[in-house]
Amino acid sequence: MKTLIEIYDNDYLKNVTAALALDFQEVHFICVNQKPSAKIDSLKQIIEKNRNCKVRIHHIVNSRLENLYPILETIHQDVYVNLTGGYGIDLINMSTACNKKGYRTFFIDHDHKDMMNVSGSKDIKAIFKYPKLSIADLIFLSGSKISNTQHYQIDLNNHELVNDVLRVFEIIQYDFRYFTNVMSDFIKLMSIEKNNIADTKLYIPKNQVWMIDNKVFHQLENLDLLYFDKQKSMMSFKNKIIKHLFKDAGAWLENYTYIKLKQSGFLDDCMVSAIIDYDGRINAGNDARCEIDVLACKDMYPIFISCKMNKVDAEALNEIKLHSIIFGNSYSKCIIVTGAHVSKSNPIIYNKAKELGIYIIDSYDLKNDLLVKKVQEICNNTYEYKKVM
Repeated sequence: MKTLIEIYDNDYLKNVTAALALDFQEVHFICVNQKPSAKIDSLKQIIEKNRNCKVRIHHIVNSRLENLYPILETIHQDVYVNLTGGYGIDLINMSTACNKKGYRTFFIDHDHKDMMNVSGSKDIKAIFKYPKLSIADLIFLSGSKISNTQHYQIDLNNHELVNDVLRVFEIIQYDFRYFTNVMSDFIKLMSIEKNNIADTKLYIPKNQVWMIDNKVFHQLENLDLLYFDKQKSMMSFKNKIIKHLFKDAGAWLENYTYIKLKQSGFLDDCMVSAIIDYDGRINAGNDARCEIDVLACKDMYPIFISCKMNKVDAEALNEIKLHSIIFGNSYSKCIIVTGAHVSKSNPIIYNKAKELGIYIIDSYDLKNDLLVKKVQEICNNTYEYKKVM
């Protein structure tokens, strides 16, 4: 029976990879000065769900050899030690103990998605395969949980709806700011009690008809997505989903991003408008939650995407960066997709994003259909920031 031992690390990527990539029947995590937590529990659950093995958690106050040896003495079966997790004196003490016990050791190179033999582990290197998890599982490993979604999740098999969203986005990208301004007053009509009905109709008071007398609504009408009956002062939408999407101007950019990334087939998983419960205890009362506009993953790396129709400010940068720190791992990616030409209109914010390791996909990229290409470059670490003043 092959057994794996690791020092528990706060970066869940270092904890879970070896257990999922290799064939162990038992996995032991040594938690140094760590209290039991939802994050440790979720690690155990994910490994046992995806692998037919038993996970055991050991808590010690410090990594002195006199604390390590009693644990190691209980483990006798074909032992391998992953030296990827932990750092400093903890890792030194573990390495010392492994040498004295004659354990085989290895290291996971996440940059190249490979396993490196340190001592006596060549036999398992041949079966190493870098794992993949769903975005829900990756968020769960952070000790949190995706509770639901804020917006309607578009079914890519509904080709007519997908095409409608893409056609609307062609109108939007001509002038993001103009579209947002036109929609701001119109969206208020959606909240009128008379309009708060799950149907395809929208009542527009006669003194507010001016809101829809512009080129955006004329273009939408030409696409047969909506129709305004002047006599009844009533707008009819093509279907309930189209009406729902008009309740939030930003929903179009979010769904466009989601559709393009899903259609590319490049990512392992992707969802739009994900609501994350911080402590993973959904409906526990006083829940702390947040929304991620588009949440995706490639291999074991979460991708956090914030969609901004116009303005990108310091708050937007701080928010998406904080989310990646709380819910992600050391290889997480932060992206802002925006209708603003940030590198030109706000070079200070653009340079700040670069300092924080946040990638910007702006109006120039969107208008030139470069969204997928830029995300691929980001994931492959070949993305180049624009030169700004």
